[in-house]
Order: sequence, then structure tokens, then C-alpha cells
Amino acid sequence: MSADCFIDTHFFIYQLDSSDPAKQSIAKGIVRHALLHGSGCTSLQVVHECMKTVLRKAHVKLSPAQDGAYLKAVLAPLVQVPGTVALVQRAILVLFASCCQRQRSTPFTRARRPLCANEAQ
Repeated sequence: MSADCFIDTHFFIYQLDSSDPAKQSIAKGIVRHALLHGSGCTSLQVVHECMKTVLRKAHVKLSPAQDGAYLKAVLAPLVQVPGTVALVQRAILVLFASCCQRQRSTPFTRARRPLCANEAQ
């Protein structure tokens, strides 16, 4: 299964938070479309952030039972890439390489940046 878009934490929080009806409506539409058409995905990190937020934050506080139901009905079907240590290690390498590449982009950053670990020798 592939997806057209990644759905981040704030979309799920807006979907549950009725304090801003405009944002809630947009978020509900995005999440609904993703669930119905398989057009969106999310990550286990987003699931964790969302569950933590809805269990502890005042605006969208859910009971543990409601939280579990939301996890099962909305979040779990959108997780396409299960988290593994290897996946996290790969993400760190990609992020590190990207960071080093961006730091090389201007004379100012080249002069002021700390060395990347692979350049330290």
C-alpha cells in the first residue's frame, strides 16, 4: 500500500478539538479521505504523540477507552511503516547527511559550522 500524503499529529488533534470548527472540519475531511481511499499514512511516532496529547491535554482529553477506540479506528489503519530500530537508525543517518549537506551550502555556514562526525578526521 502506498499513500499520497503523510498525516502529522496536528491533523489528528484538530480533528478531535472542537475549539476551532474551521480547522476541525478541514482535519476531519483529510483524515476521512485518507481512511476511505487509502490516500494517507502516518507513523508510530505520530500515533504516540497523538495518544499522549489526547490523554493529557485539556482541549481534547479522551478517556482511556475513547483513546483506545480512536487508536483502533483511525490511527492504526493509517500506520504503513512499522517502527523498528533499523528504521530509526536509517532516519538518523539520512537526517545527519541532510544536515551536513545544508551546512555546506553557503560560505557563512562553511566558515562557522561545526564539523560533521564523518569530516572530523
